Amino acid sequence: MLECNSVNKINYISKPAFKAENATKPEEKPPKDLAPIKKNSLDILAIYNSPLVKNIDKKELEPSPIIDIPFEKPDLIEGEKIYTSDGKLHSIVKKDGKNETTYYVNQDTNKVEKIEIKDKKSGKLVKTQEYNYEDDELDEIYIRDFNKNGESEKSSCYDKLGKPIFVCKDTIDNYGRKTTLSHDFGYQYGVSAYDEKRKENVRINMKENKEITSMHSHRETPKGDQDIRVDFYNGSPINIRKTVETTLPNFIGETLKTEEFEPAPKFEFDEGLADLEGEKTYYSNGAIESNKTNINGENAVVSFEPNGNISKVDFGTKKIYNYKFYQKIEEQLDNDTTKTTGYYKDGGYFVTVGNDKNYKELDINKNGNISQYEEVSTDENGRANHRAMYFNENGFLNDVYEYIDE
Repeated sequence: MLECNSVNKINYISKPAFKAENATKPEEKPPKDLAPIKKNSLDILAIYNSPLVKNIDKKELEPSPIIDIPFEKPDLIEGEKIYTSDGKLHSIVKKDGKNETTYYVNQDTNKVEKIEIKDKKSGKLVKTQEYNYEDDELDEIYIRDFNKNGESEKSSCYDKLGKPIFVCKDTIDNYGRKTTLSHDFGYQYGVSAYDEKRKENVRINMKENKEITSMHSHRETPKGDQDIRVDFYNGSPINIRKTVETTLPNFIGETLKTEEFEPAPKFEFDEGLADLEGEKTYYSNGAIESNKTNINGENAVVSFEPNGNISKVDFGTKKIYNYKFYQKIEEQLDNDTTKTTGYYKDGGYFVTVGNDKNYKELDINKNGNISQYEEVSTDENGRANHRAMYFNENGFLNDVYEYIDE
């Protein structure tokens, strides 16, 4: 949900020739007239979504406060310090009241990378704070707050000086719609909602005084995807653009499902990996750190977190990472090419082949249909050429974007 990255400059955009479009000409009024647009779909859209504007509560969009710690000097942080078998600080655990706080330390830089606060009774996350470093210097801080069910509901982003950049919060409005409130500091407020019954996404942007600057609706209809965008000036609508796009059945996505993108088999993590016979190391608190063992005839090193969770299985040329929301498998094909397979919790997956500068990626949704394809190639001047193809839920190509990242 949280996006603090800068927007890439788009130098060229193309759309497939087979995408049929039926777009109405924008209706515009000169700013000096500011005469209201006649009653049409705009009025219906505005009436339907007017409660969204009322949902903006500036207090709800206050950034979550930064947990102030000496993140560059973790030895000064209070709590039980847990060291790796080679004597490096791995984490610090502090139990206080209802919560347990863990400070994770990067063993190479000896700086805090992440803070996790969990409810001691339920074990569910309460808050996380992550530090993003560029060239070993702090760049941004990301904070995420969780509800009582352990689900992320609010995200905040700060720059290296501690100034807020962005805040967004997930909620449910009075109509039962999933709603996201957001605040780009120094720019605008926003509110977006998704209506399951109408299959409609709505986004409204406004100034800090709640004066609407634009409204956008995207809805799936039997005739095709319908987009309506309305721009406002001094609170009055000045133009409306309505587009109905019909994606014709096509099978371009199927041609991309080549052997190159065959996913690696999913690995089943078993708690019994800690009990396998092998050469074991331990953290300073007595918990198992690693087990150098044999799995199905292959030599492997199984790594564990101090809480007992498996974090990685290393087969040498193949490494398997066990993350909270997905599993990642890295296979070293040669000195310059890595194949990465990622399995999501909902059944979807992605496959990436290449390296940091040149790669291809194919994304498959939970229904087995292609959802996105991307190619990136970097020239001798360091300019990255991107080509992205987007597909609808049926796997039909409906958008192509090409741009250069300067």
